[in-house]
This record gives sequence, C-alpha cells and structure tokens, in this order.
Amino acid sequence: GEDIMKSVERRKEEVEERERAFVEEESRAKEEMKRIKAEAEKARDIAREEIKKLREEEDRIMGERFEWEGRRGEVGRVVEVEREEVEGLRVEREALAVEVKTLSDDIERKRKKCKDGERVLHALVEEKDAREKENREMRRKMEEGRALLEA
Repeated sequence: GEDIMKSVERRKEEVEERERAFVEEESRAKEEMKRIKAEAEKARDIAREEIKKLREEEDRIMGERFEWEGRRGEVGRVVEVEREEVEGLRVEREALAVEVKTLSDDIERKRKKCKDGERVLHALVEEKDAREKENREMRRKMEEGRALLEA
C-alpha cells in the first residue's frame, strides 16, 4: 500500500513539474509573439513614413519644375538640373521600393512565425488540458485507493 502511495505521489510531482514547465513555456511564447508583432508594426510604420517623405519630395520638385519652366531665360539649364534631380529621386524611390519589399517579406516571415507560435501555444494548451484531466483522474483514483486502505 505504501509503495503505491509513493508511486502515486511521485507521479503527481512529475505531472506538477510538467505543468510548471508548460506555464513557463506558454508565457515565453506569448512574450515572443508580442515582440514579433511590435517589430513588424514598427517596420511597417518606418516604410510608410519613408514612402510619404519621398512622395512629398517628388511633389515639391515637380512644383518647382513647373515654376522654373515659366522663366524663359533659364529654362534649358533649370530643366536639365531638375531632370537630374527627378532621376535621382526615381532611383532613390526604386531603392526604397526594394527596401519596402524586403521589410514586407520580413513582416510576412514574422507573421508566419507568430502563426507557428500560436499553433504551438494551442497544442500546449491542449496538452495542459489533457494533463489536468489526467491529474483529476489520478486524484480520484488516489482517493479511492485511500478509501480502500482505510476500509
């Protein structure tokens, strides 16, 4: 009878240790998901701000270009300078578009990592629920065993 109780007690301690480990892992997974989501949001905001600045600069240059084209004496020289500036901005915008694509890919990878984390978390929750059920069953059997030993 005492060996059974020791065995049951040892099993109970093992289950409780697994539960503690699960709770810690669940907490770590949640924190990692929060961090990844925050990083992805920050990357999106940076990309949006860069695109906005580039559009404003392009609008400014186009406005200046029209203004200068109205001044006949300097038209040739100014248009060429503006053309070079616009071309420089076009190249800069293309480079930024590549950067935005890279950031989007990074965000997508992080989103997938979040989804993978959520799946792991879901599986861990199911495992925890199963362990809790197993613990309830084990406690019930211990109580029955105790009742038999006392009877």
